[in-house]
Amino acid sequence: MDIVGKVNLLAANATTDLAFAFMRVFGTLLVGFLATFGGVGLHFMLTTFAGIPTLGSNGLLFMLITFTGVAAVLLLRRMRDVEPQIRTDLASPVEDLNAGLRYVASNPIVWTLLILGSVVEVFGWNYRQALLGRAFDLRKIYRASWRFVGLAAGLGALVSLLFLSIHKDIKSQPRLMMVAYIFMAVSMMIFAWSPWLVLSAALMAIAYFMRTSSYAIMDTLLQNRVSRAMRVRVLGLQFVLVGFSNARVLQTWSITG
Repeated sequence: MDIVGKVNLLAANATTDLAFAFMRVFGTLLVGFLATFGGVGLHFMLTTFAGIPTLGSNGLLFMLITFTGVAAVLLLRRMRDVEPQIRTDLASPVEDLNAGLRYVASNPIVWTLLILGSVVEVFGWNYRQALLGRAFDLRKIYRASWRFVGLAAGLGALVSLLFLSIHKDIKSQPRLMMVAYIFMAVSMMIFAWSPWLVLSAALMAIAYFMRTSSYAIMDTLLQNRVSRAMRVRVLGLQFVLVGFSNARVLQTWSITG
């Protein structure tokens, strides 16, 4: 917010997520292509070169994301017109945490946005647990089908963020969330009951378009509602809630349970 201001905050949030979505979609495509036509040896070489012990073709993707983050930090350091926020009061991490929690508890709009953001995270990003657990049997259906559905979701998010960064519309957030959940449910049912992969992927792309728009809007509203002094503490709490929502047990219970 200090860099772009309140007027351009939504566009800035969408553009930041757009870079990640672009890397997620086209980085995965590139690594998948190289691994497919280069054989197993090239696949493991790419993963080892990334330095991250992950399954699948995500190693190089994470490496590219890391390089992107370093580049973003270097670019931010070159923005001389941005006034750094320097704290004059010294406090322990426990005192900071208590101050942030008290601020959130005393502001109903802020804690409501945090709760809604956690709900969106659980029932949005973690739809994969439902697909893996109930939609199909990995022993009977080719794994590439699952990859195509995930790719469609990424493309939907990519288009959504591009749309938000241009139009800056934050008035349709509740409708976006409801439509996203409906399309996700329909997509999982179709994928479970029939081999209509193309239709399922199309519905998942639409669902991710709606869900990503909703999350970017909610994140912007949260940043606008928090004072500058408490912004870092509240956003830190937001990331903590996102981390809890990504716990494996919580994923499975909330969607497939």
